[in-house]
Amino acid sequence: MTTLPAFDVSDLTDAIANLTDGLETFAQAAEKALQAGKQKSGPRIPTHVQRAADELANLYEQFTGKRFSHNPKLLTKYDGIPHSPAGRFIDAFFKIVDPKIARTSLSTAMASIVKSRRARQTVATG
Repeated sequence: MTTLPAFDVSDLTDAIANLTDGLETFAQAAEKALQAGKQKSGPRIPTHVQRAADELANLYEQFTGKRFSHNPKLLTKYDGIPHSPAGRFIDAFFKIVDPKIARTSLSTAMASIVKSRRARQTVATG
């Protein structure tokens, strides 16, 4: 007959206490992240606009052979209007398809595309 190892209830109690502490720390970190996210200014970009801009960026690169870029500045002054060739391409598309979308919203969507592509490239290159 097999004998089971001795079970010490204090080990279980310690494990539960450690788990509780870890969950409390996690909850505090999640709350801080949520509050930081709420402090960001500006409205969120509608998902369909973000996706369309991303696909247009892919098309731009595919058909021009040039890397997608974004510049929302006129010389050194931010005006929120896309000034790069790729940005003007996306802006022209939305002027035809949905002229009510603000150019600053398109700028924000394009900035997000550039940021996510840089992050992917950084991860890929290590």
